[in-house]
Amino acid sequence: MSLKYKNKIEDIFSLKIESKRINLLVLCEKYIEDIFHNFTDEITYYMVPSTPTDIRETLEFVENAIKTIENKRNLIFTILDKEDNFLGMCGLHNNEELEIGIWLKKEAHGNKYGLESIKAMKEWIDNNIDYKYMIYPVAVDNIASNNIPIKLGAKFHKETNFIAGNGTKFKENIYRLYPSSETTK
Repeated sequence: MSLKYKNKIEDIFSLKIESKRINLLVLCEKYIEDIFHNFTDEITYYMVPSTPTDIRETLEFVENAIKTIENKRNLIFTILDKEDNFLGMCGLHNNEELEIGIWLKKEAHGNKYGLESIKAMKEWIDNNIDYKYMIYPVAVDNIASNNIPIKLGAKFHKETNFIAGNGTKFKENIYRLYPSSETTK
């Protein structure tokens, strides 16, 4: 299933979304080492993907992700501060449902970069992609991440169970984010 862009985008890999403190750049191989070194056990604790043990796993992930961007299935960004320092990644994934997600490196936690990133990405999505809603799944215990969709006006949809890449079972909240004209603030 492909993302439904409202307008033709000539070069998706030149897309840059800017906000006050960050820039979102479409994923490229330039950040493989940053991703590998910062996608740690602590960061992946509540996530389905597991921590890579070798940089070749990260290279393979990035290469595959770039292919999904090219075929309009996903849209994945690296998050950089204004001095081009790597902060993490966020993305829009077109799986069974349109899904938005994020991870930040440990040193970036507590600065509201996650909220700023998801807000900037959602504003761009609202203007450029046709969708009814996107889901934002987050482990119930991950309080900071639960605050992101809530602050963006998301609606709680349901609670489910999932198994993280480390084998831990968690409950997760599934929120729905609607296009801004349909979101109640």
